Amino acid sequence: MENDSAFQPISPTFAIAGATAAPAAIQLTPGSPLSGSQIVAKIYNSGAVAAAVVFAATAAQAATNAVFPTPGTPTQVLLMAPGEDGTFTVPPGQFWTVVTASSTATVYIQTGFGI
Repeated sequence: MENDSAFQPISPTFAIAGATAAPAAIQLTPGSPLSGSQIVAKIYNSGAVAAAVVFAATAAQAATNAVFPTPGTPTQVLLMAPGEDGTFTVPPGQFWTVVTASSTATVYIQTGFGI
């Protein structure tokens, strides 16, 4: 598919309830996986606090990476401000979780193709 085409969902929208202790990672299974292709993940942080969105090839790696960044301690996360949305290109079949520095934040993720 062309990357400059309109966004075409291939999965339902998933809600992840992020907290200071990240929930178990879930695999967002696309409706029509294409082996080796990159997919687009549309992400929205509906919470009132920043959320660190984590994705990795395995649930164990996502759990290991689920650490909110602090000064001097970088982490492998996508940091989303309260109310922020973003579109990112990611490998298919990733495991996702969300961690916050305080309180909770529900993050919505849908995968697809296009922009």
